[in-house]
Amino acid sequence: MSAAVRAGLFGLARTGIVAAILLSATVLLAGWGLRLDAVLHPWAGSSAMIPHTALCLIMLGLAALATTSLANPMPRSVRAPCYAAVIVVLLVMALQGAVDLGADAGGRLSFIDDRHRMSVGAAIGLLILAHCTLRIADETDGRSDLTFALVAFGNTAMACILSVHSFDARSAFALPGLASMSAFGAAAMMLLFGALMLALIAREEGPILEDWDLSRG
Repeated sequence: MSAAVRAGLFGLARTGIVAAILLSATVLLAGWGLRLDAVLHPWAGSSAMIPHTALCLIMLGLAALATTSLANPMPRSVRAPCYAAVIVVLLVMALQGAVDLGADAGGRLSFIDDRHRMSVGAAIGLLILAHCTLRIADETDGRSDLTFALVAFGNTAMACILSVHSFDARSAFALPGLASMSAFGAAAMMLLFGALMLALIAREEGPILEDWDLSRG
């Protein structure tokens, strides 16, 4: 792969990451900060990206940006935001579970209802994003085929969700496990997965899909 093509791929990856960060920051600041309902709910009945999801996407976006700033990994600037995002996801899912079970979770929070919660699908997507970002940052001997497969799967899954999901938690057409996922959240994750895939391709010295070995992951 020529240096120009490699630089172009890294540039596309960074553009996608910046777009995901800006989208998440807009929801966090304009949607939740200024309470603009048009940002939180783009159409009637649509689910909103909760602030915790937006924060996780911003942290993972910054970590992904560090992995694509140079061809060489930068693990020190990647690990902290990734681990922080994982902790936030696990805490939010645990809190939602406690509220659903009627346990004392410090009072029912205003964002935990049908349209304002972190869906199982979003939580899984964020955890996979954090895992793949950490793996890419730590890889020094070329692309891991399993990591490439995971980011490709994540990108395709989010594209399919954007295509067929209603994004209305109360709709009969809402997909199981994704009922409260927001369209903006799915779009931001698709951009991040796509950016990581481009970064992995840019690091590859030889043919991209040749001699796959999932045991390397």
